[in-house]
Amino acid sequence: MCRAGSRVSPGRSPPQHRFEDARPQTIRSASNLQYSHPTVLRITTSSGETGTVLRIAGQLSNDGVQELERVCHHTEGPLILDLSELSKVDHSGVAAIRELVARGAELVAVPPYIALLLERETVIGGTS
Repeated sequence: MCRAGSRVSPGRSPPQHRFEDARPQTIRSASNLQYSHPTVLRITTSSGETGTVLRIAGQLSNDGVQELERVCHHTEGPLILDLSELSKVDHSGVAAIRELVARGAELVAVPPYIALLLERETVIGGTS
């Protein structure tokens, strides 16, 4: 360890200490640097007798909404969204789920907190 006033032996460089911020960075604009936690989203697809089941697990935020829309675009038949492992959703995720329900998707295994967010303007199950 290098202390104030200590000497470094000839031919040896002083120890280098780098402190790096381990948080991932998302640049919102050139003048605004915002820190965010990594978004973890997993979408698994399975086909069944009643339609295509998409199991959404983890956190559904803005970036994940784009992936969800891409996956939904490539499915055929009735769409069933299994939200049993969805732990967190932001306003864009809620809007995306509502849009899918409006287009005929069925929701199953909705966690209570997510159900409250979805019920603010719509009723789960399709009827208002």
